[in-house]
Amino acid sequence: MSSSARHVLLSPAARRSDRVSLVLPIQAAGDDGDGRAFVETGHTILLSRHGAKIALARKLVPEQEITVTCLATGKEAVARVVGQTGEEGRNFAYGIVFEDEEVNPWDIDFPPLAESEKAAGRVLAECLHCRRREVAYLNEVETEIMESSHRLSRACQRCGGSSLWHAVEEPEAGAEPAAESPAAPSANAAAIQASPLRAEAAKQPASVGMRVRACIRHPQLGDEAVTTERISRSGVTFKSARHYSRELPLQIAVPYLSHGANIFSPAEIQSAEFLPDERLTLYSVAYIPMHRGWPPPKRSSAGSAPS
Repeated sequence: MSSSARHVLLSPAARRSDRVSLVLPIQAAGDDGDGRAFVETGHTILLSRHGAKIALARKLVPEQEITVTCLATGKEAVARVVGQTGEEGRNFAYGIVFEDEEVNPWDIDFPPLAESEKAAGRVLAECLHCRRREVAYLNEVETEIMESSHRLSRACQRCGGSSLWHAVEEPEAGAEPAAESPAAPSANAAAIQASPLRAEAAKQPASVGMRVRACIRHPQLGDEAVTTERISRSGVTFKSARHYSRELPLQIAVPYLSHGANIFSPAEIQSAEFLPDERLTLYSVAYIPMHRGWPPPKRSSAGSAPS
């Protein structure tokens, strides 16, 4: 996916919920420019509560109306094509918005975006008991547990109590999503389920030393997997050999699961300190609050990070 495509997708007007990187098979139906009906299979690239970024081999035009069926859930929604955002292999990538804001063909619960500002990490999680999926906002302790074990005990509204959740894995290209059968919790999972997460989280300082895998997505440099040095609800610090300028915003996924459905959140470089002994730069990155929109105002060249 091109850097320009990523930038178009994250316009302030469109950002009404977090976006999940997840490939799901879809079917799109509608009429082409000549008025002929078509049915085309494709897949999602990014999901949100109000639409998606999809890949189709067929050429579409802005404002075109299509019916999108999520083949994983069997649910459909009428959507409007916002425009083409680039190309995905041999397919065209399009941004779409649902005409009815109440429909949810993905069967994923997206909490209000304002709640994300209280989170240290974000992950697409699934209840192992009832299979409910939702975007989970995690505190510092929960983030570390999910990154290390991919499982976490948390409340489920459908089950009416606490249950074990796991991180949703990204299916391989062309493969049907495999349903994981509920298994008896392992000794490690049982310990997680019994741990007083909320009490532990309350003891955490504003920023804690925590090594968690993260992914930095930059509009020019692409993706880089890093390990955090510190983590808080407002952002993270990490070391990198790359030069990240404060001129351009970036996105970050914490925790980052190599085969998971990761959630990238808008962020910006707050400070950069070159470490000559390691020949690395220590970056401090802060999440961009929802009320500030995206992208943030452009900084002057005097505020650039050192190389």
